[in-house]
Amino acid sequence: MKAQAVTNKLSRILNRNNIFTNLNPTENRSLRVSNTIGVIKYDEIRQVIDTLGKINYTFRVEHSESDYKTFFNLILQEKEGYSSVKLLKYVMTEEFAQLYNQNLKLDNFRGIVSSEVIVSDMPCN
Repeated sequence: MKAQAVTNKLSRILNRNNIFTNLNPTENRSLRVSNTIGVIKYDEIRQVIDTLGKINYTFRVEHSESDYKTFFNLILQEKEGYSSVKLLKYVMTEEFAQLYNQNLKLDNFRGIVSSEVIVSDMPCN
C-alpha cells in the first residue's frame, strides 16, 4: 500500500472513532492528532508483516514527552479486515540512549516499551 493510502486509512480510522486529525501536507508531511497523541510523521512509514500474517505500519510521532531518550511510534495493524491503532512509548536506559544518539541504531534496545490501544475493532482471541 502506498504511503498516502496508509495515511488516509489511518486518518479515516481515527476520525471514525472521534479522534481529531488534521492532515496538512504542507506542514512537513504530517498528520496532527489529538493533543494527547501528537504529530504523526508520515514521510517515514515502515511496513512489517509478522509470521501470523498481521500487517503493521509504523509511524514516527512527535510527542510532547519526547526527549533524547524517549520516543513514540504509532502502529496501525491490519488482519483479516480488522484494524488496531496503538501508541508505543520507548524509554531508553541512560546508557543505551548515549549509544543510540551516537549511532542511531536500535539494535539490542535496552529500556522500557509501553503500549496504549488508541482504537481497535479486532475481535478478542
